[in-house]
Amino acid sequence: MLRNLLSNAIKFTKTGHVSLHIHEQESGEGDNLQRWLVFDMEDSGIGIAPEKHAMIFEAFQQADRTTNRKLWWIRIRTFY
Repeated sequence: MLRNLLSNAIKFTKTGHVSLHIHEQESGEGDNLQRWLVFDMEDSGIGIAPEKHAMIFEAFQQADRTTNRKLWWIRIRTFY
């Protein structure tokens, strides 16, 4: 998904910029600590039509929802 978003951002940004910032983010504490790897992408291209957002940015579902594991999550944020 990230590769596709970056590829399209580059393809449809004739002038301007495409940027990707990757950083770690933590929330909660103790047994509720969650670590996120956040990909912030921004471009000045033509954008995505608002009626297509729900289709493109559907929520990720995890098959194993047990809570006794420490997990890393990946979140992709785009700005439009």
